[in-house]
Amino acid sequence: MIPFRKHPERRISFLTLLLVITAVWGVSGVRIPLTEMRQKRLREDIDRTQARLEETVAANQKLAMDLIPYWTMRESAIQQPADAGTVLFRERIEGAAAAAGMKSRNTGNIRQIEVADKVMLYEVSFAADGTTAAVVAFLKSLYQERPRLYFRTLTIKPAVPGQADVLGISATLCALNFTVPEAESPGEEAQP
Repeated sequence: MIPFRKHPERRISFLTLLLVITAVWGVSGVRIPLTEMRQKRLREDIDRTQARLEETVAANQKLAMDLIPYWTMRESAIQQPADAGTVLFRERIEGAAAAAGMKSRNTGNIRQIEVADKVMLYEVSFAADGTTAAVVAFLKSLYQERPRLYFRTLTIKPAVPGQADVLGISATLCALNFTVPEAESPGEEAQP
């Protein structure tokens, strides 16, 4: 039994009432339960994404902190193509010795050891004589100037028995070279 068939004015009143209730419900901000569930899922997805982003940022910060010694080492290393790096390494040693006032006795052949991809370790034996002040100036120069050279071995002893003012040093010196590709043509510079 349908009550609206006999009274069409009730049908219009009922539809009007239904329309008013729907309008009030839409304006009032009351949400459909299904929409609330969707919003809850969206919030959870956003929270998960934000947590992953925070983890990624923390991991990147940790990686940056771990790489600080690497970048410091790279800044103090030779950064040349392999052949130019060996020349610069030899010039650096001999130049530091000459600037300090030392007399070079022997500079051996440079050994090249590949440490990693595009990272070379140069190693050379070196012997020189000089005063105590010259030896100190030489050691200071090797430590403070760039590219920095490192000692694998170092022996300091009197150069001539009975003369304490002239010292002889024998050392194995090392340097890192973060190799860069050679320029493709003579007019181009090497890429870092």
